[in-house]
Amino acid sequence: MSVHDAMLGSDALRSLTQRLQQSQTRLKLVHAALPESLRPHVKSGGLDHEAWTLLADSAAMGAKLRQLVPTFDAAIVAAGMKPIPIRIRVQQR
Repeated sequence: MSVHDAMLGSDALRSLTQRLQQSQTRLKLVHAALPESLRPHVKSGGLDHEAWTLLADSAAMGAKLRQLVPTFDAAIVAAGMKPIPIRIRVQQR
């Protein structure tokens, strides 16, 4: 049995796998809405039932991401995904 099969066999692990996949899909949509030079400065911080978190590598990038949340929401909805609140956090170094 592979690790992937084992993960799909457990409800908790299946849910975790689905959240990770949704988070990565959302991050690809966000990256597509950003200028290429800004993409390396944004990472996915996780997805739960309340919100999705984006991690910025600086306070300035966090401020820029907050301005772009409506653009990200529109891209997510246009891709057919359910919109949920987006949290922006500055990643501590």
